[in-house]
Amino acid sequence: MKRYLTIALLLFLFTMIAACGTTDVEEEDTSSSENEQEEVEESEDEETEEETEEDQGEQDDEENAEDESSEDDEAEVDGDKVKEQGTYNGQADPHTVEIETEEGPFAYQLSMDARELVEDITEGSKVEFTYTEDGDQRTIEDIVEVE
Repeated sequence: MKRYLTIALLLFLFTMIAACGTTDVEEEDTSSSENEQEEVEESEDEETEEETEEDQGEQDDEENAEDESSEDDEAEVDGDKVKEQGTYNGQADPHTVEIETEEGPFAYQLSMDARELVEDITEGSKVEFTYTEDGDQRTIEDIVEVE
């Protein structure tokens, strides 16, 4: 009889402990979902602010682009192609080559015409090439192996 009473008491205690633990978890889940909802609302507010700042930045960029366009017109009149010599180090992929100049090695993009010209050039040979520059990207328009 004592044995059944002890087992019943233990089952009752385990049930009470488990029930109390479940209630705490449910409360935490509710509070965490409320916190998540608040975080979502805050992030939406931040995104709205960022979009407003980006819109302002785009307007500033458009104004700067108009100012720079007059400067770019002068560069185009002077010619935007650069002629240089260097050592052909090889082709990284179908549209990129590495050429080492006095400034050091640099990766150049290839125009469609230049892709065909590069096929005949051997690695380590001296080359003379003409490229255009657009920001950090340099695109080779013409390339010739020199002896």
